[in-house]
Order: sequence, then structure tokens, then C-alpha cells
Amino acid sequence: MDIRAFSQALADRGHLTWLRNGVFSCPPDSGLGTIKHTFVVTSVQPDSSSQPIYCVIDPNWKEHFELSGSGSEEYMQLLSMLPAVFIGCADKLAKFVNLLCKEVSFGQHTVPARAA
Repeated sequence: MDIRAFSQALADRGHLTWLRNGVFSCPPDSGLGTIKHTFVVTSVQPDSSSQPIYCVIDPNWKEHFELSGSGSEEYMQLLSMLPAVFIGCADKLAKFVNLLCKEVSFGQHTVPARAA
């Protein structure tokens, strides 16, 4: 899914959205280096008296971690549990990315989107 079109579709429905670029540093032994990633941030306000909550939405979440070959059994199990779309706060996103980077480093696999 085109991330810009997705963000615009949310905005067209009245949501405040921002396209953001994130940078995550994977463990040195992962071989992945730094992951640069574009995602949508939107604000949700449960009621008029509360502060807005900022959520990260990535409609292409799972595909970023699919391997170019067969992964370890553990990695493939982990991958099978990932949702296709990520919706959550930024700190949870960072925790997931770190976990996946560590698992890739154990098997020395290459994630196609990150190989460039």
C-alpha cells in the first residue's frame, strides 16, 4: 500500500496525520545497520477533556521483515505472529524492531528491504 495515499485517506476522513521517517539502529552483529522507515503518525483524542494520544500506523509493517530466503525456525515463527499492519505507540514500534533485528542477527539472514 502506498504510505502517502494511506495518510491522505486518513486525512480526508478528518484525522490529523503526519508522515514521519524513523531511524532504528540494529545491533552491530545483525548486519542490518540502520533501518530507515516511513510511517504515519495520527492523533487520537478519546474525549474532549483528555490529551491526544499519538499512534504510529504502518500499513506495510509485516512485509518489511520478510526474508529473501528461508529464515530460522524461530524467526519464521516470530514473523508468523506479526500483524500485517502495525498500530501502536512509538516505543512499542522500537521494541518490535529491536527484537526482530536481534533474531535476524542470530540467523545471519538478509531482509530484502534493508539490503540496499
